[in-house]
Amino acid sequence: MIQVDKLEFQYPNSDKETLKGLSFEIKKGEIFGFLGPSGAGKSTTQKVLYKILSGYNGSVIIDGKDIKDWNNSYFEKIGVGFEFPNHYLKLTGKENMELFASFYKNGNSRNLSELFEMVDLQDAINKPVDAYSKGMKVRLNFIRAIQHNPDILFFDEPTSGLDPVNAHKIKQHILNLKSQGKTVFITTHSMEIADQLCDRVSFIVDGKLQATDKPENFKKEFVDYYTTEKYSQNTMQRELGLIKTFCKYAQKKGLDVHSELLDLKLKKKPVQSIYLSFTELERIEKADLKHEYQENARDWLIISCYTGQRISDFLRFTSNLIRVENGKTLLEFKQKKTGKLMTIPVHPKVMVILNKRNGEFPRAISDQRYNEYIKKVCRLAQLKKKVDGKKQVDINPNGKESKIRAVAGTFEKWELVTSHIGRRSFATNFYGKIPTTYLIYVTGHSSESMFLNYIGKSNKDLAIELTNYF
Repeated sequence: MIQVDKLEFQYPNSDKETLKGLSFEIKKGEIFGFLGPSGAGKSTTQKVLYKILSGYNGSVIIDGKDIKDWNNSYFEKIGVGFEFPNHYLKLTGKENMELFASFYKNGNSRNLSELFEMVDLQDAINKPVDAYSKGMKVRLNFIRAIQHNPDILFFDEPTSGLDPVNAHKIKQHILNLKSQGKTVFITTHSMEIADQLCDRVSFIVDGKLQATDKPENFKKEFVDYYTTEKYSQNTMQRELGLIKTFCKYAQKKGLDVHSELLDLKLKKKPVQSIYLSFTELERIEKADLKHEYQENARDWLIISCYTGQRISDFLRFTSNLIRVENGKTLLEFKQKKTGKLMTIPVHPKVMVILNKRNGEFPRAISDQRYNEYIKKVCRLAQLKKKVDGKKQVDINPNGKESKIRAVAGTFEKWELVTSHIGRRSFATNFYGKIPTTYLIYVTGHSSESMFLNYIGKSNKDLAIELTNYF
């Protein structure tokens, strides 16, 4: 689909080359990634491929034809998701999409309402883009890239500026594009994103697709870069592990890997697990809430804490999933992440909510709104005890590019409440009260060790609990 050979490029007024003889191939129907730090040449390479930059040396072949020989029909073939979204701010989201659709023969091949709903922007479709948040503009940018159903997609840092929930959704949509046979070229500085999305990855550093250095120098540069970008210690540790995984794979394929590289290690920092105790849940139930949306979110929060499910599952609960067998009320559904068909009993706390709502679950809301509202609910429930933990913070609020990081510190507990807290609260509160085998079945963990690590139980904790049986 895409063949690049000895690509070189130098910006005017620059005294050095940005791209230094890049050669790579992207196969039809794969997700290919460029991984590297800022300024390495990732975005410049993409700009050559979608014809924003000319004056390069080397060869670029797209679908069997030199890119220089393609006329404007080439732009029907590609979709581009820029790192910094460009929209007409005074136009509404819908008007922006209609305008850009008019540039393409197949611009109206996708239903606009469905596209906006796909990225949870349906409530903002008729709002001016000037009123959109950074994350909303990024999501609008994404659906604009795919609206004319192109064969090739270019995404430059596709999850930049997004909260974790919406970043996950965009990654899922990119994987769906691959399943439709689309060819996707992603640039990113995140090893995690490359690992989750890409079939193949090329490392680009200083305009080259290979870099050789002593392992300890690599480790120092790695840590220095992640520290400068304010990533946490555990993010460094995880992504170094992913790099080593790539290197092990390269070694198996016969490529030379420095013998010391696979021995590099970074320590993992213990993380405080945040959950809601039964006492705190009771305070949330009794909190004086003034608005319907808060009561709706509170009910979903209580349901999550007594069903032990991920947000991708419990927010899809409806009364149609309930059945009664031998006088017992059961909830039957398929877990989205694991694909397992689940049948779990409905806890009395959940039954109280269903009875209050005439047998129905609360009104459906988006993941983003849920995360926002449950913080308000917990603040109104006076969950203000100072605890250690991490929360997502934009460390570059005044810049063009958002930089969302998990910042460690001491916060009031309500600030640390996210959608994950329901599943962890269920697991932690019922550990020791319900057999662990049953808890693992409900939460969907693949092993007991993963489950115990999830709720923060150490070998010492287990030993102390074992003394109850002596």
